[in-house]
Amino acid sequence: MKSKNVATDSAGQPSRDERLWRALQDTHLRVAEQVEFSQQIQRGRVWVVIYDPVRNLSYKTTPEIHQLLSSLSGELTLREILARRPELTKIFADQSAALHTLAQLLESGLLQGDLHSDYAEEIAKHRDKQRALGQMRWQRPWMLKLPLFNPDTQLDGLYRKTWFIWTRAGLAVWIFTIVVAAVLLLDHFSHLQQFWATRFLDPVNLVLLLLVYPCLKALHELAHGLTTKKWGGQVYEVGLMFLVFMPVPYVDASASARFPSKYQRMLVAASGVMTELFCAAIALFVWLASDNVLVRDICLNIMIMGAISSLLFNGNPLLRFDGYY
Repeated sequence: MKSKNVATDSAGQPSRDERLWRALQDTHLRVAEQVEFSQQIQRGRVWVVIYDPVRNLSYKTTPEIHQLLSSLSGELTLREILARRPELTKIFADQSAALHTLAQLLESGLLQGDLHSDYAEEIAKHRDKQRALGQMRWQRPWMLKLPLFNPDTQLDGLYRKTWFIWTRAGLAVWIFTIVVAAVLLLDHFSHLQQFWATRFLDPVNLVLLLLVYPCLKALHELAHGLTTKKWGGQVYEVGLMFLVFMPVPYVDASASARFPSKYQRMLVAASGVMTELFCAAIALFVWLASDNVLVRDICLNIMIMGAISSLLFNGNPLLRFDGYY
């Protein structure tokens, strides 16, 4: 297959797409051995997820690109494959999009081959740049991500003990609890307002707020991890994010991106907010039953963070948190 037009940059040199196309035509490409493929349907359109279980990386692409990747065994060059299977040439109707996908896979190591030295050097430069960007994160202490350990084995064991939460009976209990809490909230809203006005800005309560926040977020992230385990996903990383020096736990539940059902992916994303709402409902019950000021302060903080804050931020589809995904 030949490119109809040779694209050039402002200096009159071949563009990156053209250089890549020249490098790929006579390259023996092959998909990395560990790569797995799975199919998804999103908004009525079929997609294929390319997943690397070793590094827990995933990319979404079209069935046409998947068809091309399936033919790359490393035995033939791309030019020879397209000559033998002309139906694959339609993939390059939008050459820029196809080449962009192949470049991403090459740069991430999911696609391998004996590339022309010039483009191999370009890929090496890109990887060096990515490593440099990773090192720069340590220079921004107000937004620092600190991986701690691999929790996959522990989550497997914990899920085996808590599997019943993800059943229809568990969902029924969650709905019943939230509905009862909503009714009680309406009945006692004026009392909550009065308690808020007198206690929320108290120095003791503000200290409690700082202590309760990471604990509640730990339950939030644990829910993401356990829901990922329900459908066989791996969770290879747990750690702390420091947002303006506030430690916030996180788990890497990105394995859910390759789940075939959109309902599975939605539940993984929603499980954190659902857990916080459940905690807020239980906190309301305890707040109504207790006369201890310290206990009521803790419950008030859980209600504020688990209901109001969680819905406004994590559940907001306009922000790049759980609701967005």
